Formats: sequence, C-alpha cells, structure tokens
Amino acid sequence: MILVQLLERVYWGNSLNNYIWCAGILFFGLLFKRIISKFLSRLIFRLFERFAGGDTAVKFVELLVRPIELLILFVSIYFSINQLDHPLNKPIFNRTVVVEQTVKETVKPANEAPKTTATEKKTEQSLQASNEPHVRTYADLIDKLFELLALGTFFWILLRIIDFIAFALFKKATENDYKAGLQLIPFTRELVKIIVGSLGFFIIMSVVFNLNVGLIVSGLGIGGLALALAGKETVENLFGAFTIFIDKPFIVGDHVVVGGVEGVVEKVGFRSTRIRTTEKSLVSMPNKKIVDNPMDNLTEKSLRKVKLTLALDYATTPDQLKKITSEIEAQLKSTKHIDADITVAFEGFGESALIVTVSYFVEMIPANDHTKLKESIVYKILEIISSNNAEIAFPTRKVLHESVGGINLTD
Repeated sequence: MILVQLLERVYWGNSLNNYIWCAGILFFGLLFKRIISKFLSRLIFRLFERFAGGDTAVKFVELLVRPIELLILFVSIYFSINQLDHPLNKPIFNRTVVVEQTVKETVKPANEAPKTTATEKKTEQSLQASNEPHVRTYADLIDKLFELLALGTFFWILLRIIDFIAFALFKKATENDYKAGLQLIPFTRELVKIIVGSLGFFIIMSVVFNLNVGLIVSGLGIGGLALALAGKETVENLFGAFTIFIDKPFIVGDHVVVGGVEGVVEKVGFRSTRIRTTEKSLVSMPNKKIVDNPMDNLTEKSLRKVKLTLALDYATTPDQLKKITSEIEAQLKSTKHIDADITVAFEGFGESALIVTVSYFVEMIPANDHTKLKESIVYKILEIISSNNAEIAFPTRKVLHESVGGINLTD
C-alpha cells in the first residue's frame, strides 16, 4: 500500500510511476537497439536469401543495421515520452479560425414566419465548430515529429534494400561476366532510388504536413517545364544516357576513344560517363557529347594495326635491302599473336635515308602484352639490320665548297 502511494506521488506534473516507465522504456531501447536491429536484419534477409545467396548476409546486415537501429531508437524515445502527462498536455498556442458568411436576404411577407432548413442548420453548426479555438499541445508536436522521423527512416531502409538488390545483381553479373548488366545495374539502381525517394517525399508531405499531394504534383508539372527549360543541358545528358543504354555503342569495361579521350569506361550515369584514361586519370564526359561525337570502340576490334617506318642509311645496297625486308617478314610470320596480313616493303627515298615500311596486325591481347610484343619486334628488327651490316640513318647534310675566280664562296 505504501509502495502504491509512493508511485502515485506527483512531481513536476507526473507521477513517480510515469517517470519509472519513461526511464525503463528508454533504457531498454538504448540497451537492446543494436541486438534487435541485427535480429530484424537477419529476419528480413530470409526474404532475399534464395535470390541473393547466403554469402551476402553480412552485406545485408551491414546495410540495414544502422537505419533499423535508428528506427528502434525513435520508437523507444516516442513511447518513453508518451508515458509523461506534463508537459505533453500543455498547450503551445490557441488558434481561432474565423469563417466569413455572406447572407442573402430576401423580402418576405410580414405575416410569414422565418423558416430554417436542414441545410442552413448544418451550415450554422459548421460555422460554430470552425469558430471554436484549435489547441495545439506538445503531444501534437511530438506526434508529428515522430511521424516525420519514422517515415524518413522507413524509406531509408527501403533505399538500403534497393542498394542490396543492386549489389546482389552486380555480383552475379560479375561472376557471369555479363558486361551489359555491369553497365545497366548501377544506372537502374539510381533511377529506382530517385523514384522511391520522390514517393517518400510526397507521402511525408501528405501524412505529416497534411498537404494536398495532387496540388503539389500539379504545381510540379508547371515548375517541371520551367526546370526543363532552365536545365536544358541536364535533360539532354539524361536522354543521352538512355540513348547509350538502348543503342549500346559500348558497355562498362570497353576501351574507347571519344572526343579526344581514350580509356576504359567505368560507369554510365544520369549526366556523364566516367572514363579511366591510359594515364590512370578519371574523366567525366557529358553523355550528350558522347552521343554527338564519333566514337571508336577499340574493344570491338578483332585486330590492332601496328605500323613502323625504318630509315636505313643510303650506303645500304639493294641486296641488303631485299634480305632485310625478307627476314623481317619471316620473323613477323613466326611470331605468336600476329596475323598473316603482313607488309614489309621498300617504300622510297627520304631526304637522308632509304624508307622501309613495316605493317602488321596484332590480335586483341591485354594492353601490357601488346606493348611488350611491339617492343620484342623492334628488338628483332634491330638485330636483323645489324646482322646484315646495315645502319639506321640519321639526318645528314652534304655541304659543297666551290670557289669562283680564286674567291672562296664559303668565307
């Protein structure tokens, strides 16, 4: 009996029992929010386990544990605060809504008693109700704040689930070497996240702030036209991204040359495409520029052409030239990864050298291997030239000295 009386004692507008419940709920939420969030994450993962595979469970928990933990914290704080009566029931402000009424009077006979119809009675009742004060308490404010935070966290969880689905699909595309999927999945993920985020925004505006979503959407229709005109380049780049996905001139991982930039495509986004150049720098090129400019997809090539120009000294004899060209051609034919389409020919006379052209095609091998192969061919050519007692020419000039009438013109 004494304990009950003690718990019912009121301090600062609340009983001791209210304070105990408030502290207990808050303490329980803070203590077990991490454990509960991990448990709920693993429970939700069962819905995706067959689709994503059991090895992705750690990634799923990693993505969802933080937003779920935050949601549990908000719920704990909300229920703990609602155990208190003071100052939740204390009004923040009173507001009276005044509704104006226009009454149309008609001339009636003096002996006719005024009549009040049912519609007029309802109108009078609604006017009286609207003129009553509207009281807003701290509890109303906390309810709205909780709705805002809870809905925001819920849509955050949805966005994290979208990230996980994209992660699982990207993992499968990588394992199956599905390059089109590697390009399409990141783009689709961002598009779906924008749609879900926009939907969440409209729901929060409707539920929390009691706004008319239809009016917001219609206003966005007019504002969207203005934004489209103001952001013309952004819209063009967006349509450029759709053109790239539909036409598929390249996919992620392709080696391309476009707009003076050469490199490997890493990502196609809403506005730009990221290309990792041969110098290892990352270039972001607008999608509109990629669509409008000619593009060379080097990955789609079956062979790469290599062309060398040899400059031999004028002291080289015709027999030496014939032997050098035939040995170079034989060497190229015996080299692995070189196609049979080979040209080695004496082309003509330069200013200070005899010009020999070497042209051949190499299979599509990794860039480093391609460079090493060209290097080995150059070394072989040098050995062939040296073994035939010929020399590489260098720019030379012959100066003639003449004298006229005993006068040296060079002086």
